Amino acid sequence: AGIAIYATITQLKSYQAMPFAHSLGAFHYAIIQVPMAASDTENMVASILQEDLAATRFSMAAHHIQALFQPVEWSGWWRRWALSDELIVDVIPAGSQEGELSSCTLNVSVRPLSRFLYGFAWIDNARNFRRLHRFQELLAERMTEENSRKEAVRKSDSIETRLAQAELLLLRAQVEPHFLFNTLAHLRELVRTGDGATSLAMLDHLIAYSRSVSDRIRQSTHRLDQELEAAKGYLSLMQIRFADRLKFDFQVNPEIEDCEVPVGCLLIPIENAIKHGIEPRRSQGCVKVQGKLEDGFLSLAVQDDGPGLSPDSSSGRGTGLANLRERLKLLYSDQARLAVEDHDEGGVEVRVLMPVWRRQKP
Repeated sequence: AGIAIYATITQLKSYQAMPFAHSLGAFHYAIIQVPMAASDTENMVASILQEDLAATRFSMAAHHIQALFQPVEWSGWWRRWALSDELIVDVIPAGSQEGELSSCTLNVSVRPLSRFLYGFAWIDNARNFRRLHRFQELLAERMTEENSRKEAVRKSDSIETRLAQAELLLLRAQVEPHFLFNTLAHLRELVRTGDGATSLAMLDHLIAYSRSVSDRIRQSTHRLDQELEAAKGYLSLMQIRFADRLKFDFQVNPEIEDCEVPVGCLLIPIENAIKHGIEPRRSQGCVKVQGKLEDGFLSLAVQDDGPGLSPDSSSGRGTGLANLRERLKLLYSDQARLAVEDHDEGGVEVRVLMPVWRRQKP
């Protein structure tokens, strides 16, 4: 008895300085700091005790958790003194500087369910020490998983929010007042002059384009063939408006049409080319669209033969291209690139380089 009392006192002196301690006794104690709210911690502890450590009996009250474990079989008359093991967790909430209960302290004790035998190591052959150690390992694993989950949710929410904002900017860039006003003014002139066939074709293109914009704004990416369809519809509409002043040419490898691309990756540069390369001039202009695989990446380019970039030009600095650059960064991180530069043959080229994502046709 004297040895047991001495061993127990020796243990209690060392517990305050160590995350968990052990000695010659069968009673072990740990103080664990947990950077989580007390309620979340209690649920985590309850799950560990019941699911991972398989407690035979379990009870939980206000900040107090008790679990009982059936010890392994052993022989000897002393078995009557310890028919089960006990693990107790007292949860002590701790407030942050803002007053929120964002952390807590766990006081954990494990022991044979016999107060007389706490101090004797041979009563459990280090069984309770191993159980306490395993409890701490499981708690650390669960906390790591929870932190990873919260971080993933935080990043996902951040990306989704920024994509939603970018989609709103995309809608604003694609339905600019000057585009609608100019198109409707031209349509009115066609109706006034009695050119019914041309005005009807222009109205059909305008309806199709407006519908595609409203449909695409609900998603971040779609197949390249869908982007090509929208781009051709827009250029057909512009060709009616500019008549002989506009030509366009598509040189896109059919093998890449099933690739997943950001919405507007062609249409925004095309709109930019019309606004800065075709609209200001009176002579005929051309817009070329190219698409191919380049060193394992998807390369899309839109080129006009206009006056090119100038120090006071807004080409390359418009809302649409800035928005597209942001979308590429959100979707592909540093693996995508958007370049706006003067072309060797004259005019401006907007080139988008991105990883190859593929999706089958529905």
